[in-house]
Formats: sequence, C-alpha cells, structure tokens
Amino acid sequence: MNNSRFWPTVVKRLLKLGRLVLICWLLFHLFGTVAGRLSFQKKLRISTGIQISFFYQSHESRLIHSPSAFDSDYFMKKVVKVSRANMTSITHAILASDSFGSTLGWTSSRTGFEFNRNRELHHGEITYVQIDTSSRMITYRLTHL
Repeated sequence: MNNSRFWPTVVKRLLKLGRLVLICWLLFHLFGTVAGRLSFQKKLRISTGIQISFFYQSHESRLIHSPSAFDSDYFMKKVVKVSRANMTSITHAILASDSFGSTLGWTSSRTGFEFNRNRELHHGEITYVQIDTSSRMITYRLTHL
C-alpha cells in the first residue's frame, strides 16, 4: 500500500462527506423554520381570524409541555413583530371582524387590541392575543387543558 496516494484519497472523501452533511443539515434547518412559520400563521388565522405575513421577526417562542392523565397539556407563547403594512391590514381586519367588541373576541385596549377565546368554544384551548399597534408586536398565548 502506497501511503502517498492513500491519505489524499481519504481526505478528499472526508471533505465530500462533510459537504454532504452540511448541506443536509442546512436543508433540515430551513425546512423546520419554514414549517414552523407556516404552522404559526395557520394557528393564528384559525383561532383569531387574522393573517400575518410570512416575513415576521420572532422575538420569543416558548412551549411548555406537561403530561396529564388523559391527554397532554401545554402552554405556548410566541412574540412576533410584523411590518407596518402588515399591521395596517391586521388593524383593518380586526375592526371589520364580527368578533370585534364581543366579550370572547377582539376588544380595544390602550395599546392596541386584545383577543380572548374561552376553551369551551375552541376545542379545550384558551387563546389570548395582545397586539401593540405602536410597536407592531403581537403576543400569542395558547393554553391547552
């Protein structure tokens, strides 16, 4: 066996393998990020009726899971910042919605809007959304009991 040809071949193969692992990791991370954003958009749209842009800034994302006797209980909190144009369309959608002004829907607050949904109405989930229109921050809290 000739050592002068063996080691360069091994190094080339390791570099190819390293590139393949890096590409797979990047694709996996990209897919997870896109899927997470789409899932949050859908959950927010279904529970509150508002649509946010795909290009939001995520400031906080927390999920606390606690197993219980019959099913799993969890608490989810997500804080995001949206663009000015997106905040304008969200404000118009809230003001035009049927649930604006009701006790279990959208209400005005001193900083923007708040949304409350009781668990009896929405599959055992308590949804609370706070929108600060001046800072364009949306705080989404979901509790499943």
